[in-house]
Amino acid sequence: MLNISRWTPKGGSYRTIQRFFNSDIPWGTLFWIFFRSHLLDPESEYFFAADETVKSKSGKNTYGLSRFFSSLYGKTIPGVSFLGVSLVSVKKQRAYPMFIEQIVPDDTSSESTTSAPKQQVCDNTELKRPRGRPKGSKNRNKDDVVLTGILKQLQTIVMSILQQIQDLIPIRYLVLDGYFGHNNALQMTK
Repeated sequence: MLNISRWTPKGGSYRTIQRFFNSDIPWGTLFWIFFRSHLLDPESEYFFAADETVKSKSGKNTYGLSRFFSSLYGKTIPGVSFLGVSLVSVKKQRAYPMFIEQIVPDDTSSESTTSAPKQQVCDNTELKRPRGRPKGSKNRNKDDVVLTGILKQLQTIVMSILQQIQDLIPIRYLVLDGYFGHNNALQMTK
């Protein structure tokens, strides 16, 4: 923050910069007002794009610090994770960020993989199930799903953006990456 205050004109003291970063700013509303007043093209078609990003972080006291999978490293790394939702203009081929929120993992839902030792079975013939569908199994309704924490978070973000946009821009699509490529995410978008 000291470097920011060095490069600001008169009135941008170090204390002023501290007050700015300490204040609670509704960034989602600010992004939308800026987009609506300066960047909105009424003739263009828009869609939502959402993705999770991971920033590596060392230390132990950072809020939301956990282990997240990073595709750049190809493994889980200690860091913080953010979920970003953007409006993408088809005509201009540009993305405009609308909402960015930190993902704080649930400690209750995470399962410890190191606590349960793997048991090796010597005789596979006793545990082998017969081929085909088990007798008496019922069809399950694929619409009745339980949303995970990140899907609930994404759903609330998208709904809040849609509430701000109202009917100004018709949004028909929500584009997600492969991490969200499952039935639960599909049911969340409905």
